[in-house]
Amino acid sequence: MKFKKQIKIIVITLMLSVIIFVLFKTNIITGINLNAIGEFINSYGNYGAFIFIFIFAARTLLVIFPFSVMLIVGGNIFGPAYGFLFSMISIFISSNIAFFISKYLGKESIQKLLKGKGEKLDLKIEEHGFKIIFLMRISCLFPFDILNFALGLTKVRYKDFILGTILGIIPETFSLTYLGDNLKNPFSKNFIISILLVLITVAIPIVFNRIKNKKNSE
Repeated sequence: MKFKKQIKIIVITLMLSVIIFVLFKTNIITGINLNAIGEFINSYGNYGAFIFIFIFAARTLLVIFPFSVMLIVGGNIFGPAYGFLFSMISIFISSNIAFFISKYLGKESIQKLLKGKGEKLDLKIEEHGFKIIFLMRISCLFPFDILNFALGLTKVRYKDFILGTILGIIPETFSLTYLGDNLKNPFSKNFIISILLVLITVAIPIVFNRIKNKKNSE
């Protein structure tokens, strides 16, 4: 058992070393630089999509910056269609990484990382997992990575977790990817539309939640 544990520690250490090297190369650790990230990914030509997905998933382990940054980068590099596709693939991978790491490391280790935030999840998540996770994702109010780790501590079914995540994150992913594509032309009509889409994506869940709370209070 000790030998297997040592092997796992070595593998994780090597993975983190590669991840940190890549993040330094893109100036992510020293300061978020969208142009630097874009140039680094583009330098790999046809393999740029794989590098993008790798960086997207890698940042999950270190939680250095919001995942929304990568959504904008994806749209800026690949355009709205491919940017959305590659971002959704990345979201699927990074969500699974955080979810299963949380389950593997156990409650005590992850709670220290989350600083108690995982305890605030709805106690009914086992019974209404999909609905609760979908609403959390679509609201844009819960940090993407922290929520992934926190949900790994619950008894939520994996199917509810991944479906709620993928379906709930679509509006935010699309709006930010579209915004990233239009950063090249900040004075264009499409850029204004992309800003409006982001605002609508954030505003609708907030308005809906306030209406729901008002009805419940009555």
